[in-house]
Amino acid sequence: MVGSIRPCAAACMLICLVGLASANVPISNPTTLTSLKTILGVTVSYVIDGQTVAGNTSCTSQAFGSACLPKLQAANSNYKVMINYNVLSNSTLESTAHVLLKVCYDKTSTVDRAWRKANNILVLDKQCAFSVTTKATLPPTSGSATWMPPATAPNAGYFVRAYAICPNATYGTSPCGVGNSVGFFEVEQVNSRPTNLKGAVIGMCFAGPVFFFAYFGVDTLLTRRKAAKMPR
Repeated sequence: MVGSIRPCAAACMLICLVGLASANVPISNPTTLTSLKTILGVTVSYVIDGQTVAGNTSCTSQAFGSACLPKLQAANSNYKVMINYNVLSNSTLESTAHVLLKVCYDKTSTVDRAWRKANNILVLDKQCAFSVTTKATLPPTSGSATWMPPATAPNAGYFVRAYAICPNATYGTSPCGVGNSVGFFEVEQVNSRPTNLKGAVIGMCFAGPVFFFAYFGVDTLLTRRKAAKMPR
């Protein structure tokens, strides 16, 4: 038995060591955010409660709950972000390129949250967690897209980032330019659970222990009575 455990333990240790080693392997020639030039302009507007609202570019606050931030609800088709982008007048982008749109957490929404941490190396970045587009369908010169916050979007502040994706002889394609939207917006999770359901759950939480101790007390009392009636 012991002899069969030792090879398994050794194999597990080897797998762990290989995993740790691979995690520390440097990425070859990584593309960094700071290496990309700002060549795209990004503007946003919103559908809020079914009404189109212009983007508030004067709101530079990033803190969730700020009064000036446009407020959208997650997983609600009456709330959407409408995104438009274009190549800046002083920049060019080859016709074989395309644009990838991402929705990113703002800086304050990444504080003390390692799973949202920004990283200058793009393949390690966790700040831009939501893809508006996943296929090479957006043209390089200008275009638009709509993003409805999914149910997985937590309470946080956000902005939109556009990446220009160009052909690359080594990797096939790679980011070659970037652009961020001006201003921020926030997404709120809406609790759709009925109030009466919440009340029922709270009631059961209180009633459960009461029933348990009542049952335990009655059972103990009956056991003692039976024991008392038994002949000695």
